[in-house]
Amino acid sequence: MKEVNVPPIPHAFVLDGDAADDVTSIADGLQQIQPLVTQENERVRESPRPPKTHEQI
Repeated sequence: MKEVNVPPIPHAFVLDGDAADDVTSIADGLQQIQPLVTQENERVRESPRPPKTHEQI
């Protein structure tokens, strides 16, 4: 997979469980959560079909 240098897209997230325990600042979120969002966006972008509206991404 080629690496794409794209700035983060502004999002609002609600975290719970283990993910919420380690994110205590915006910087933590950018470091820990944004890479997961970027990876999922790439997966969806490369998918042969768009996700269904009820699919969790």
